[in-house]
Amino acid sequence: MKRFVPIAVMALVAALVAVPAAKSQDGGGPGATTAVTDRAIPRGPGCGEGVVEGLVCADAEVGRLDDKLNTEWKQLSCSGAAQTEFRAEERFWLRDRNNCQNVAAVRDCVIGKLRERIAFLGRLRSCTDERRFIRYDFTDPWYVKAHEDLYLGTKVTIFGSLHPSSCRARSSSASGTIVATRARDGRFRVRLKSLPPEQRAFLCGKRPAAHWYGEVRRDSHGPYLYLADVLGAPLP
Repeated sequence: MKRFVPIAVMALVAALVAVPAAKSQDGGGPGATTAVTDRAIPRGPGCGEGVVEGLVCADAEVGRLDDKLNTEWKQLSCSGAAQTEFRAEERFWLRDRNNCQNVAAVRDCVIGKLRERIAFLGRLRSCTDERRFIRYDFTDPWYVKAHEDLYLGTKVTIFGSLHPSSCRARSSSASGTIVATRARDGRFRVRLKSLPPEQRAFLCGKRPAAHWYGEVRRDSHGPYLYLADVLGAPLP
């Protein structure tokens, strides 16, 4: 499945792609696709915004599965810190579900995600069941750091603002940090394939909040995200 890139970020992507850059040696991660428009799915009164939310509201089968998912959640009787953490993890799954807008068969994709999540919740005994810790494709810094063994050697998309370690034009540093939009969601180290002056100036000037796609690796300081592109623009 291709990566989800929010429409709000597309202007930043266009600005960065316009920056001259050498050709990628390895192709980087997969690029984003044009999202299905909301007009593709009819929406009734009171339905949520967005392609997937509109489908949940307008399609009887999808709506039935969504209700069943909510029932499975309630049966876990979550409370306290466990409930807070599990709700955060639920947001990661919602990002994955919403990425269905980037495939041709949106309805089939959403139905598949719902059935998969229903089965997953049905296997759990409670919110504290350790089997709830799984690898999500779209997540925040804190979760990858807390469960790095699930992610080492795999590709993941982490949301946050990318801050280069140095903004000096002649700096040779190709590292940085992804800082979550909410302080409690933490930060995650980044190493880029390279960081030419133009891209460095862009990142230092914009500090764009976006979905960053790369491979989780580890060094003596712990886990980090290796980036071969910046918002779809391959790095040399």
